[in-house]
Amino acid sequence: MTTPTPDAPATPPGARSAPVRIAQSDLERFGQALLMAQGMREAEAACVASTLVWADLHGIASHGSALLPVYLKWIAAGDMNPTASPTFSARETSRFTLEGNHCLGAVAMTQAADTAIEIARASGICVGTIRDTTHTGAIGRYGARIAEQGCAALAMVAGPPLMAYHGARVSSASTSPVMFALPGAGGEPVVFDMATSLVSFRRLQQARASGEALPEGSAIDAEGVVTTDASRARIPLPIAGPKGSGLSVMIEMLVSLVAGNPLVTDHLRPEGARRHSQNALLLVLDVAAFRPLDAFRHDMGQLVSTLKALPLAAGFTEIRMPGERGARLAAERAVEGIPIPPPVLAEMRSSAADLGVALPAALT
Repeated sequence: MTTPTPDAPATPPGARSAPVRIAQSDLERFGQALLMAQGMREAEAACVASTLVWADLHGIASHGSALLPVYLKWIAAGDMNPTASPTFSARETSRFTLEGNHCLGAVAMTQAADTAIEIARASGICVGTIRDTTHTGAIGRYGARIAEQGCAALAMVAGPPLMAYHGARVSSASTSPVMFALPGAGGEPVVFDMATSLVSFRRLQQARASGEALPEGSAIDAEGVVTTDASRARIPLPIAGPKGSGLSVMIEMLVSLVAGNPLVTDHLRPEGARRHSQNALLLVLDVAAFRPLDAFRHDMGQLVSTLKALPLAAGFTEIRMPGERGARLAAERAVEGIPIPPPVLAEMRSSAADLGVALPAALT
C-alpha cells in the first residue's frame, strides 16, 4: 500500500468568487455526519470533526475541514481505519505507549492528551509515545487542550517523507511538526506549532489549486529546481536548510525509532511497505507540581507584557505572542462564521452527494 498524499481539489469555473461562511457548530455536525457515513462511530467522528474545525477557527486552513474529502478518500482506500480504537501497550506511573492501530490521528492524539494530563496530575510529569496512527491534524489543538488544564506540553510528530532533505532533490524527510503549549496569564494558552518545512505539503497543494505564488525558497519542482510557481512545485523545502532537515531527522530518530515504527526508512528503501503511518511523542508537565500555578501565570504575564512593550521595528504595529493571531481569529470566526473557499465547497458538496449526507443550509 502506498502512502497517500492529500489531493488538491480541482479549481472549478468561478472558483475565485468569495467564500461562504458557516457556523462552527454546523460545520462540526456536517463533518461528523460525513465521517459517520464512511463508517466511523459517533464519538470518534465528532472528535475528528471538532479537531478540523478548531484549525479552521484559528486560520490553519491547510489542516481544517478542507481535509474532510481527503480523509474520506483515505478511508475508502484503506489508508485510514475508521473503526480502529487506540489501545495501551504500556501505562505506568509516568509514561505510556498508545497503539494507534491505524486509527484517525485526532482520535489517538486526543486520548493521548487526556491520558497525559491524568498521569501528570498524579506524578507531576508524563511522557507518552503514540505509534501507528494516521494524519494527526493541527497538533496545536492538543497542546491547547493540555494547557487549558494548567499543564505544559511539548509534542513532536513523525510522518512519511514529504519534504526534501537538505541537499536532496526527492522527498526524503518528514515535515515533522513540533508544538509547545503553556498556560497563559489569563484564560488563553500560549501555543507554538511549526513544521520543519517552510510550507506544509498541504499548504503547497492549496496554493496550486488557488494559483497563489509560494514564498521564495519554499519548494522545488519535479527536477529539483527551486520555484515559487505552485503549479510546478512538488516538494517542500526545510526551514533554514540543514537546520530544518536536521531537526526533522532527529524527530524521526527520537519519535519513530524509539516507538519501534520506522517511517522514513520504510518509505525510501525499494523493499519498503510505504504504508501511511504517523508516530508522536508527547511530554506533559503539571505546572503545579513544580511551582504554584498562579505564580507561574503571573510570571507569564510579566514576560509577555515586557516583550510586547519592546520598540517596534519598521513596518510593525505590534508584537504578538505565539498563537495570538489564531486566538483573535477564532474569536472573530466564532461570531462571523468560518469561511469556506469555493474549491473546498465543491469538494464538500461532492462528498456529501456521494455519501447521501445532507448539506448544511449555509453550504447549499
